Amino acid sequence: MPPKKVIPIIFIPGIMGSNLRMTADRQALLKKKNNIAWRVDSTSENAHFMALNAADRQKQLDPDKTSVDTFDSGHSETGNPKETTFERNKAVNLSSIDMWHVSNAPLVLLLPDPPGVTPRKTHQHRALERGWGEVLYDSYGELLQLMEKQLNDAFCELNEPSIWWKKNVLDISPQSWGAAPENQLKPIRADELKSALTECWFPVHAMGYNWLQSNRASGSATANRIRALIKKYADAKFDCRKVILITHSMGGLVARAAMHSSIGKIEDLVLGAVHSVMPALGAAITYKRMRCGFEGGPANIPKRVLGYDGHEVTAVLSNSPGGLELLPTKNYGNSWLKIVFDNTTLLSLPQKNNPITEIYKIQNKWYQLFNPEWINPAKLQNSQISRTFEYIDLAEKFHKTISNYYHKNSYAIYGSDKERLTWGEVVWQFDQDVSSLNSENFAVSSDSENGKIKFEPINVLHIPKFNFHNISILSPSAHLVPPKEQGDETVPIRSANNQDKFCKAIFRQKGYEHQDSLKYQSSVSATFYSIIRIIQEMNWSKT
Repeated sequence: MPPKKVIPIIFIPGIMGSNLRMTADRQALLKKKNNIAWRVDSTSENAHFMALNAADRQKQLDPDKTSVDTFDSGHSETGNPKETTFERNKAVNLSSIDMWHVSNAPLVLLLPDPPGVTPRKTHQHRALERGWGEVLYDSYGELLQLMEKQLNDAFCELNEPSIWWKKNVLDISPQSWGAAPENQLKPIRADELKSALTECWFPVHAMGYNWLQSNRASGSATANRIRALIKKYADAKFDCRKVILITHSMGGLVARAAMHSSIGKIEDLVLGAVHSVMPALGAAITYKRMRCGFEGGPANIPKRVLGYDGHEVTAVLSNSPGGLELLPTKNYGNSWLKIVFDNTTLLSLPQKNNPITEIYKIQNKWYQLFNPEWINPAKLQNSQISRTFEYIDLAEKFHKTISNYYHKNSYAIYGSDKERLTWGEVVWQFDQDVSSLNSENFAVSSDSENGKIKFEPINVLHIPKFNFHNISILSPSAHLVPPKEQGDETVPIRSANNQDKFCKAIFRQKGYEHQDSLKYQSSVSATFYSIIRIIQEMNWSKT
């Protein structure tokens, strides 16, 4: 029997970290055997997605035709009557949680029903009811299982902390996981752990969201789910008053929206939040991907799935309010988009801290973010650059709303690694000296959509003061410069460290790539440390 006091742990994933399904009419239009819009854990769906052209990508990942692929034990949501709900969620594997000397004992509060109970729920069934099948299990499954195990079964038979706690958290200086010295964090003692976890249950839930839609909408939807979850526990006669939020990447924006007083309005229901690798001010890599596709070589599978060329990525993100909210905000700073030759900067934008008017909405410039021909390859109604500009305006309003808002009991964990270089700036490098020319108005001859642009030939003999004596025709080209800023290969330090001003404690870490950050010992230890410190803030005597 679990204790009567309950503090649910709610995990909110990053962009592309929630599984999505499509409406029946969109499934019919695409002639799919199932209604899976996005499920990156599925090998077959990955293979299907890699074969899609830009038009079908746009149709399949349409924010108006998709929703979170939630678990419903009563029927299959696949649109394929031959596939069961459990087959759809087969990526959720609870067979082992052997991680950093964790025993393979079952997750104590996800046990199956006793024999004879009809219908009998398995441990996997209970995990799926908690939303574990809604999220990218390959990236997040280990953490979900680890939190469920170690927060609810932290002590051995002799009432001693488990080996995992001793090895990874207890009596260890937080500075070993990158804790900022100015926070002066103290190690957690065994008696503090026992006091925090005694007489309380910490069921771990995952809440996906439609990452194609605005984070404002996702925040409101998540807030409603959290209210319903607290009521569910209360109706079952548990003392459930608050939850703890654990977020990854864009999930941090969703969580802040959920708690904000003008959006989700649940700050009083949240005990605290732990944000991992959040792009607090956006990330310049969003511009890079929309112009040049995802990172990696031609054989790179993630690149083939997520978008090999600029037009494949643009077909999805230009029609996605949520995706556009990852572009650098006004607070990101000036001069993150540059055009250079050697060490000479020919153009640097933005200059007035307004990327919306200086970069995102400019047209008829070769470095513009949006190519109108890439936005609507599917020729869907209302999908054009004017609507994309409306989404940009909404993104600006969203970021202005949550700009300085964090829960007072927030902790932040992020990559600050000089070996994990990130596009803090996007730099276009010319191969020839064009400093005497009006280079920003060059006409494009060809664009590889992977970071190489060739321009129409220029007759320099008719250009006064051009310092070329033996050349009459100039054929310039430009290429994307590799990333140079420390970070986690996705979020640069200039965006992540904005949290330093608002969070109770900061962990600046090394050694991991953005998507897999929650698989690394330093990040996980910092997460558990933060959870315990948040739990210590709970006042059960307060009504």
